[in-house]
Amino acid sequence: MKRRDFFQKTQRKRYTTQTFRNPYFREPKNKKLILILGGVLLGLLCLAAGACLLLSHPRFQIKQIQVHGVQQVSHEQMDQTIKTYLNERVFLFFKRQNRFLFQSSTLSELLKKDFAFSDMTIRKHGITVEIDLTERTSHLIWQTGAKKYIVDFEGVVVRESTDNDILPLFVDRQNVSVEVGSSVLTANEIKSVFLFQERLRTQNISFTQTQFDRLAGKWTGILTTEGYTILFDVTGDIDAQAGRLELLRKEKIKDTSKLQYVDLRFGDHVYIK
Repeated sequence: MKRRDFFQKTQRKRYTTQTFRNPYFREPKNKKLILILGGVLLGLLCLAAGACLLLSHPRFQIKQIQVHGVQQVSHEQMDQTIKTYLNERVFLFFKRQNRFLFQSSTLSELLKKDFAFSDMTIRKHGITVEIDLTERTSHLIWQTGAKKYIVDFEGVVVRESTDNDILPLFVDRQNVSVEVGSSVLTANEIKSVFLFQERLRTQNISFTQTQFDRLAGKWTGILTTEGYTILFDVTGDIDAQAGRLELLRKEKIKDTSKLQYVDLRFGDHVYIK
């Protein structure tokens, strides 16, 4: 009897564990995988839609640029550089004007290509960008070929010159091309030139420009309004050279109409032509 009961219990257990599914209408084995992939795809679509909303909605666009510290640099030229960057396309459909696509470091590099500042900080506050600048002090105009640039007291090219810039003119006779941010002179060279110019003014010698020739003997000369050039050594004793010039004009040079140059670079040996 016990054996019979055991057999019945075993049969009932087997019966209850059957799925009783129709073999002709079985569910696909990869249904779970399809559901997972569908969920992932739906999630990606939602993320893409959210990203498009963030990158295109007017609420997230930069609407105000505040520039502080500009005095001599052209506002129009700076505005053009900034607008060009903000209108740059990203992923074909979006612009850098969006606050999430705006990069301060990239704009900083673009501005440095056109201008040389001693310091620049760019901060983003929501839809407003603040640019704080410290300009290099303009001291002279450097002309090379047909182009003119503003150069500071350290010899760094600050920007291209405009017709409104009225500063001492320094001319490169070799017409070597330069870029904004590069150096064309040393601070000591500039200091020596200005000191020599001041000594010429005390002798009532007027001039139009300072010329530099880095190849033909590496000389520096000041072109006077009378048409002759005064060559001098920017690394030498400026006061001594100016003194020799003054003595020469008193004792030797009476008529400057036919004078081509005065060369003061070789100590007490002064050459004139």
